[in-house]
Amino acid sequence: MSSLHGVSSLLDVITTLKTPQQPESVPISRTFLATEYPTVIKAIRLIDNFNTQPKRRKGFNLIKRESKKHGYLYYVRYSHNGKMLPTKWNTRTNVLEDAERFAVENKTRLVEQYLRSHDVKIYDLLNDFFADPSSAYLSGNVKLSEKVCRDYNLFIRNQFVPFLKGKRIKDFDSITPHFLSDFLDTLRNASK
Repeated sequence: MSSLHGVSSLLDVITTLKTPQQPESVPISRTFLATEYPTVIKAIRLIDNFNTQPKRRKGFNLIKRESKKHGYLYYVRYSHNGKMLPTKWNTRTNVLEDAERFAVENKTRLVEQYLRSHDVKIYDLLNDFFADPSSAYLSGNVKLSEKVCRDYNLFIRNQFVPFLKGKRIKDFDSITPHFLSDFLDTLRNASK
């Protein structure tokens, strides 16, 4: 107790503990801190416990938003390839465990749906496919003429891409045989 004799504040105790001490004075210092500053020690333990637990990567964040009906609701934001997506989805609950369950169960579906709806590269690829006649080849490396490339390019830009946009098709996976059949029916009806 000699090393803590005359200590008047927590700052003095911390300073005293930082200095090299004899091994027998450490338990006495702990006892003194526990009896004189129990709430501070409890707070330090809570902070230490929180900071030493490993963080588990979930791939999402839950955000509280005010709700007139429920008081507040949780919204989920997902990350994809290390970046947070700029939109959030309503979990329709104000219970944290239910919101986490919703976020885990729906992550793949909601992220894929978001990526499909915001991927408009299909239009750029189709518009540019026959734009450069020197790069347009059929199988067997048969080069297409400039006139054929220009005609195909105009058809894609003026007919096919507007049809895709009208049907809200934003990825190649959505172009099914049924979809192409609808497109052909539209062309036939337009030519009558």
